[in-house]
Amino acid sequence: MSTVKMEEQILKFPHTQKILNQTFENLEEKYTSSLKSLLQACKFDEEIGLHELGISKTLILVTIDALAKGDLLVLAGACELAKDLAPLQSNHLVQWLQEDYKIPEATAKKAIDYADSIKRIGFINIPEPLLKIVYSLRKDGPTAAGVQTKTEGGAAGN
Repeated sequence: MSTVKMEEQILKFPHTQKILNQTFENLEEKYTSSLKSLLQACKFDEEIGLHELGISKTLILVTIDALAKGDLLVLAGACELAKDLAPLQSNHLVQWLQEDYKIPEATAKKAIDYADSIKRIGFINIPEPLLKIVYSLRKDGPTAAGVQTKTEGGAAGN
């Protein structure tokens, strides 16, 4: 039997379908939760923030949230989609993140620390442009304006 026919049979097998459906539902829930979480950090109305997202900006927000939560499944998916995405090379994305979002300091710190760990271990290859954007959240870096501290406007995340 050819490899293609075997793959077709595997994909049609009821147990495979059940596993794929549950995996897709889990990923869909995680991606939705990630976006919802960081859209709350948008300086504008969340709905306006949502409508301004393209694939690059969506992947940035999902990656930051996945790193902050230590969610390897979502991170791996986002990195796989991002690896050949040319718009991530654009320098304006760091500026967009800084100007339009107030990422809570704790979220930024967790994301950066986890990105450092992932990079050191090499378990998942986070594309350099995406890593640069995540690192732009550093509190002590030249682009720290995108991070909200607990002293700015009350509690972090508001």
